[in-house]
Amino acid sequence: PGGKQGAALGRHLVGKRFCTLGAATTLTSWVQRDLLPWRDTGITRSMVAAASQLGKRPTRVQIVGGRLYAKVGSRLQGKSRIWYWLWGLQELLDKYPGRVPDVDLVMQTQDSAQCTVRGKPPKNKTLALKYEDYHPGTLHHPPPPVFSAVTTANDYDLLWPLWTIWGEDVQGSSAKAGGFHDPNWGRLHGSLVRAARATPW
Repeated sequence: PGGKQGAALGRHLVGKRFCTLGAATTLTSWVQRDLLPWRDTGITRSMVAAASQLGKRPTRVQIVGGRLYAKVGSRLQGKSRIWYWLWGLQELLDKYPGRVPDVDLVMQTQDSAQCTVRGKPPKNKTLALKYEDYHPGTLHHPPPPVFSAVTTANDYDLLWPLWTIWGEDVQGSSAKAGGFHDPNWGRLHGSLVRAARATPW
C-alpha cells in the first residue's frame, strides 16, 4: 500500500515481523503455532519424503541455489492449481534473487487437509492407520510436514495460499461446465480495493 496506509504498515513492521496491533494475533505467532509439532525434532528429509506420499496430489518442491525444481504428480499433469502455486514461487525467486534460502517441501492441492490430529482420523484409510498416534511436538512421532490449501485446528497441514488471484484452472470450473468461475479481474480488483479501504488497518 502507498501513502498513509503504507506509512502506517511500515511503522508496524519490525525486523520483518508483524507486531501485535491491539488484540490481533501476529503473523509470527501463527507461524510459531503451526510449526509447533516439529519444535523438538525439526523437520528431516525422511519427514518430507513421507509427506510426499500423502493424499492424491502431492508435489515435491525444491529451491536450490535460487532455482525452482518440482516433481509434479501424474494426476496434476493437466489443469491444476499447482501450476499457479509454482508460478507464485517463481515470482518470489524472480523478485528476490539470491535471497530465498534452499528449501525442500511438499505441497498438496486437494480441497481437504491431509494430516489430521490424533482422534480425528483422516478420510484416507492408509493415513488413518499410519498417522493415528501423532501428538504435536512428540519426539518420536512428528507428523509429515505438508503445505495444503485447507487446514483447521484439527489438522497438522501448514496453510499455503491458493494464488487464485491468477485464476483457478481446474477441470469443470468454467461456467459452461456448471461449475464455478473466478470473477472478471476488473470487478474483483475494485471489490478488493473497496474492502481494503473499509478495513481499519
